[in-house]
Amino acid sequence: DAEESAFLQDFAFDYGAGLKAMDQEILEIIGQAFLDQWPEDLAKIHAGLRESKAEPVLHTAHALKATLALFGADPASQLAARMESMARDGELDLIAPLLAPFIAEVGWLRGELQRRLAM
Repeated sequence: DAEESAFLQDFAFDYGAGLKAMDQEILEIIGQAFLDQWPEDLAKIHAGLRESKAEPVLHTAHALKATLALFGADPASQLAARMESMARDGELDLIAPLLAPFIAEVGWLRGELQRRLAM
C-alpha cells in the first residue's frame, strides 16, 4: 500500500545524492541513453531467464552493473553484480527472486534521473 511504500522509501538509498555527486556532464551524456536502453535491457534479462540462457543475462547484468555504479546507484549496482555472478555460475533460477527488488531500485534511480535531466 502507499503508506508502506512511503515508509520503505524513507529508508531507501538516496539516488538523488548519488547523481549529484557524479560529473554532471557525464550524467547528461549517459543519463538519457540509460533511460532509453532500460526497457530493452530488462527484456533481455527476462528473455534469457525464460529461455534458460545465461549469456544474455550475464552480459546485460554486467553492463548494468557498471552503468549503475557510474550513477552512484549502489544498491541497484550490487543487485546487478549478484545477478551477473549467478548467471556466470548458471544459477538462473536464483535470479528470479532478485528481479522485483532490482526493478524497484532501478525505478527509483530512473525517477531521480528524469528529474535531474529535466532541470
